[in-house]
Amino acid sequence: MKAEEIIMNKSTKIAVIGAGVSGLYITQLLLAKGYEVNVFEASDRIGGRVKAGMLEGQVIDLGGHWIHKTAESSNALISAIIRSGEPFSRDDDDTYITKMANGHDTVPGRPFIVDRFIQYVRQTDFEVDEPLMKTITEFSDSPVLRSFLNASVADQGSSCATFSTVKFKELISSGGAEHHELENRTMSEFIQAYFSGIPRESILLSTPVLTVKYACHKVNLVTGNGSFQFDKVMISVPISQLRSNKITFDPPLPERKINAFQKIGMGYGIKMFLFFRKSVLSEATFNRKFAPYYLQKKMGSHYVVLSLLMGEFMEDYTQDKEGHLEGIFSELAEISGKEVRSLLENSVFHDWTAEPFIEGTYSYPVAGIGNAREIASEPVLDTLFFIGEAMNTESAHASISGAMDTAYQVSLQF
Repeated sequence: MKAEEIIMNKSTKIAVIGAGVSGLYITQLLLAKGYEVNVFEASDRIGGRVKAGMLEGQVIDLGGHWIHKTAESSNALISAIIRSGEPFSRDDDDTYITKMANGHDTVPGRPFIVDRFIQYVRQTDFEVDEPLMKTITEFSDSPVLRSFLNASVADQGSSCATFSTVKFKELISSGGAEHHELENRTMSEFIQAYFSGIPRESILLSTPVLTVKYACHKVNLVTGNGSFQFDKVMISVPISQLRSNKITFDPPLPERKINAFQKIGMGYGIKMFLFFRKSVLSEATFNRKFAPYYLQKKMGSHYVVLSLLMGEFMEDYTQDKEGHLEGIFSELAEISGKEVRSLLENSVFHDWTAEPFIEGTYSYPVAGIGNAREIASEPVLDTLFFIGEAMNTESAHASISGAMDTAYQVSLQF
């Protein structure tokens, strides 16, 4: 970059609202181009839906930790990991779950009725996008089909009652992604280290933005700690915050953009960790009654069973937490052929719905979503830019890589 370009960039002040991975990445990219950047984060930490926890002396990822990789293609997250020299490897258990759920052709063990339904969806042109449950009901009254597909879309953060049939067709036709994970550290540890070069004085923690006033080619951000003026603003908050108007825009955003926010769903759910002192699972298992799947990983001296309780599983858990937990232990005992309660050392049920300023897991396509992501991600007056996993228009939403990719694409405009 030429010296005069850097000088010009320094005269342009940019604000980033939200210090999740997309907000951190756009900050890093713009700082490297010589821009003056300030980040406003409502909570008291950075990372957003990548968050560390500690249990039994083990650092755990309470939020996102998988690395999504499609065939030989790369993405912003993989590129960052490769640049850092961090080793990562394929998570065969989670890749199995993904292939089982997403209609991959070569996965054994899927019920025949499910394969028939997948073939039907692939061959059908849906003129009207309807909830997946309506499509299922019209095809068959099989409880096996309903159960399997609820487990499938639960991993997408949703349930068949709201998930888009058209987007389900795209999902099962995409071939599915392989999932990888870091070998030597958690994703939360990697994110903290990778973005450690951002000056901490540039990040204002515990500073929620209340109002964005963007008239006259300047933007005033009104926060609980005063007002600040900028030339451009990157908005990287979860779609839940935009759907519920947690930030006021003055003047109001275009009606088509507001409507687009409402067509992008936000999943509700819990990430579950059960710490056992002995192994309880010999392999990953999918489509269970009390959880969509169970994975087991060795963490330190413990064997940890993980799952994501989302969609109908989250609803059932919320209605009767103790009963649902008993069901999980009974189910694990049946799968493993051993009494597992006595082997339990500890547990974590991290409810992302209750996480302040996030209030959910990740985005999913509501029936009738159409081109809502394209509209939602459009800049306003070349002044407001929208990034994050929900704004990813390339079917890479609901992932760390999808969030970072949107930041990279917007950075190319600067």
